[in-house]
Amino acid sequence: MKVIKKYSAADENLYTEIVKGSEKALAQLMDNYIDPLCDYVMYFTHSKDLAEEVVADVFINLWRIRESLKIQSSLRAYLYKACRNRALDLLEKEKRHLSDDIDTFHQIRGGTSPELSLHIKDLSRRIDSLISEMPHQKQIIFRMSRIDGLKYSEIAEILSISINTVRNHMVEAVKFMAKRKVDIE
Repeated sequence: MKVIKKYSAADENLYTEIVKGSEKALAQLMDNYIDPLCDYVMYFTHSKDLAEEVVADVFINLWRIRESLKIQSSLRAYLYKACRNRALDLLEKEKRHLSDDIDTFHQIRGGTSPELSLHIKDLSRRIDSLISEMPHQKQIIFRMSRIDGLKYSEIAEILSISINTVRNHMVEAVKFMAKRKVDIE
């Protein structure tokens, strides 16, 4: 595992070269970050293969959009945030796919009637609708905790906020959902 030091000036030079089309600069940037980014993504995915796929996708996308990309913070922050977002997107897709597979399995095995499946899907839609009424930060934290199953400490680290802030958002989100419970029953 490589230890990443502050590379801001070096990173910016590499990025300038990447924008100009230097594959060598991209290779150097990948050498600098691939191990720490994979370790970071494994924190979400718990899968080395999926982590490597996520990081590769981020670097491929960086190369693809290099001429139009405007990085607001540092290149390092961009890479970590892009990897986190890509990992969470993939996990969400896998979760939806798994949910569809479970529904299909139950229908094949006769465990779930079509009416029950429709009721479950309708309930899920209404719950998603309620969640979307929450303020954006509260939505993110609620989904990361209750849907993605992340611990408060993991959420705090990912979002760069304190555990108490996560806890406070969750308390408010749960209260919000409890008040609107009638809407989903």
